[in-house]
Amino acid sequence: MSLNSTPTENRILISTEGQQVEIETSEIAYNGFFKMMKYRLRHSLFNGGMSNFFTREVMTRPDAVAVLLFDPSSECVILTKQFRIGALESSNAWLEELVAGIIEPGEEPEDVARRETLEETGLTLTSKLEKIAEYYGSPGGLSEKTIVYFAEIDSSSAEGVHGLDSENEDILVVKKPIKQLFDEVDSANISNASLMITGLWLKHRLANIATDTGKVKNL
Repeated sequence: MSLNSTPTENRILISTEGQQVEIETSEIAYNGFFKMMKYRLRHSLFNGGMSNFFTREVMTRPDAVAVLLFDPSSECVILTKQFRIGALESSNAWLEELVAGIIEPGEEPEDVARRETLEETGLTLTSKLEKIAEYYGSPGGLSEKTIVYFAEIDSSSAEGVHGLDSENEDILVVKKPIKQLFDEVDSANISNASLMITGLWLKHRLANIATDTGKVKNL
């Protein structure tokens, strides 16, 4: 995507894929654990012309990386479980997720995957990372994009509670058989987008391998 911004009489004009966004004003509305930006803007309309000026807030944060860790020898995936404030009003605020973390300035996404694997599981990731997808989780109000990887890992020592005390992390390692994961995917029993995406991807991948080799399993 081509993204160009130029000041226009104290305004900023952004051109992207032939469409335009004109930002009249922008300000920091909140700056705490997250930062919230407030914009007054207008944009191109599909039927031509520009919209009226209106106000939008967006939570801005760096892009993130998530990685699906799969142990082919034991046919399991390594997940994490931790408290999530966003799920506070649900039936359970402790969610199972992929290993994941924010891309710090100067970091490459694959380096983040390896760093977070060690911090959140105690495991060292040495195998090749394969990119599965990248997506915006909630672009109506969140700037973050998540890059998702797949990697094989030896899970024989995967256990315990991990995380950084400095970040108040309390992360439980979950070793889950792929049959159980796929059952949860099929029954819509997963509430985490990255885990649902990678669960579907892995099921499709293993089904194709089984078909190619003639060793069809009940996945």
